[in-house]
Amino acid sequence: MASLPLLRRRLGQVIRSLRTQAGYSQERFGFAIGVHRTYMGHLERGTANPTIKILHLVAQGLGVSVPELLMLAMTEDSVTMPAAGIVRADQVSSRPRQGAGGPPAGPAGRKRRGGTRGE
Repeated sequence: MASLPLLRRRLGQVIRSLRTQAGYSQERFGFAIGVHRTYMGHLERGTANPTIKILHLVAQGLGVSVPELLMLAMTEDSVTMPAAGIVRADQVSSRPRQGAGGPPAGPAGRKRRGGTRGE
């Protein structure tokens, strides 16, 4: 079995490969799934330790399942994968997806307090 740092690097390579095949930039893909672009960079470099929720968002955005994503990362030749289940960037809305009933990530997802300023 691969070490954790090696698995994270391979997972990052798989994510980058699938994302570019789908026609997304890191920024557009991150926006589409509700993850900041800098975190996408960390994922693709293998320096982030993603949660199951993040893996689910990434896999869903790429049109694959979490097990498929992990299996591709565990395969030696994971960078040369078929583009069978990939959802192209022009096939999806540019609006962030709502995950698990919550608001979208980022400034637009923040709740405002009632009332007005200075009262």
